Amino acid sequence: MSKLQSKIYANALSMMGALVFVVVIFIVFSRPGLINKLGSRSILLYQVSFSSQAKNVLGQLAHEKTGNAVKLLQDPKWTNVLLDDRPYYLKREVLKSLCRVFHGNKDYKQLLHWATVWRDLDERDVDAMAFWYEALRHTPDRRKIGVNGLSEGQKKFPGNVLFQKFYFQSQKNSGKSLTQNLAISDKQKLIIQRALKGWELRWRWKLRHVLAEPVGELQQHFMNQNWGEAWSALIRMVQIVKLWAIDESIDEKGYVVFSIDPDKDDWMHVSAVIPRQMSTLRVDLPPFSSAIISELNLTIDGILKSLSNDWFEYVNLVVDQDSIKAKGFEDSHFILNMSSLDRLGDDRVMKINIRFKLSVIDLFGNSNNLSHKIVRDALAKNEPKAGE
Repeated sequence: MSKLQSKIYANALSMMGALVFVVVIFIVFSRPGLINKLGSRSILLYQVSFSSQAKNVLGQLAHEKTGNAVKLLQDPKWTNVLLDDRPYYLKREVLKSLCRVFHGNKDYKQLLHWATVWRDLDERDVDAMAFWYEALRHTPDRRKIGVNGLSEGQKKFPGNVLFQKFYFQSQKNSGKSLTQNLAISDKQKLIIQRALKGWELRWRWKLRHVLAEPVGELQQHFMNQNWGEAWSALIRMVQIVKLWAIDESIDEKGYVVFSIDPDKDDWMHVSAVIPRQMSTLRVDLPPFSSAIISELNLTIDGILKSLSNDWFEYVNLVVDQDSIKAKGFEDSHFILNMSSLDRLGDDRVMKINIRFKLSVIDLFGNSNNLSHKIVRDALAKNEPKAGE
């Protein structure tokens, strides 16, 4: 780079820095409520640190990496978190996810250790019980305790999927009577029914999503030394930040809780009417679901949109080729940045529809696509037996 180019580059940076400073001052004076809000949130930094650490290790556990989760739980900061403490729900989710990974890897020694730690914290936690008995079932000198515990647990807690899975898996290789087969069928139906309920769709205007495109352009123009275009990109960013600072309407957000149901072509649909300016969609799967989403697409006002993988963020989900896998985490969701999509229209609102195929993991770890027929059978009431 020549001396002249270096000087131009330095001057451009100085001007941009000054422009950003002006925008910050503008925000302070035009929207003091925002600053007060940010200041009050700083009080929550201690809790946020727990949440941030938990989110990090949960993301690693979704990819079956256990090392950092173990280190976190051994850290005095986390070992001191007890049942009645506010961050306990995060510790519980880490423990449950860690146990799930050790169980999936058939590392029953580690499973027994961490399930015992979990039970010592809360002996009434049914999921902790299920993992503990399952670990004992694979411990030679305590196998009988484990088998009996699973048998009693699946009767005492018929709605707990873990107890049902572990019990029926323990019975897989044994001879099953007709009654046991009917019980398995009922539990499989329960898994399907739960996979259809408790979905959430959220929408909002999010500054970092709206800025993503101009920021990318700015970086590219800097690399290519296209100073005029870089300046235009920066001006566009400033305009967006000003809009965020003064237009309270963009704070509008919403969500809906819903159940899904396959149509006759076996497609699941998530639909809503939302403000046209919204930049961000978030879809939450039912808590603790083990499911696979495939062939996902989006329409806005009936027009199919081409989606880029770069526009998606995944939390406690694993992306494998063209599918999105949930592995039983409490908070599994994906976020779509729509800011680069054409959302032009005359109405203030737009109708969005997310369509996909859904498979669930059954009692024995098999993946089954939820077709229209399978769901109808699972939702149908059992026919009364003769003489009843």
